[in-house]
Formats: sequence, structure tokens, C-alpha cells
Amino acid sequence: MESLSFLVHEKRVWLYGYVIMPNHIHLLWRKQDDWMDKSVQQQFLKFTAQQIKFNLLHNFPKELNNYRSSQNDRQFHF
Repeated sequence: MESLSFLVHEKRVWLYGYVIMPNHIHLLWRKQDDWMDKSVQQQFLKFTAQQIKFNLLHNFPKELNNYRSSQNDRQFHF
């Protein structure tokens, strides 16, 4: 919810509807004219991953080790 709120508040998308399922989501959105399609999706995924990381750091720090990345360009992978 915070990720979608971020995109709407920052005027990156118009959000018409959404459904959050147990393992995926459905979105009905339209990017605002100043944003590229790929950019908005990347921002949504990045913001969401950061929120997951912050939640784990605060509430389940030991669980965070399960998401360590073997890639050199990132510490965790969600």
C-alpha cells in the first residue's frame, strides 16, 4: 500500500484500482506523462523492496539473512 501511495503522491501514476492477492498483485494504473513506463515499474519495485528490507531489519533481523544476494551490485535480493 505504501508503494502505491508513494507513486500516486509523487504524481508518477494515476491509480484506478488494485487487488492484493496472497502471492501477487493486480494493478490498474496509468503512468503520468512525465514518466517512462519502465521507470515507474522500477521505482515501484525498488520502493517495495526497500520497505520489505526496513521491515525485516526492524522486526525480524535474523530473517534478513535469508535474502542475502550473491550478486555484486546488491546486498539483498527480494
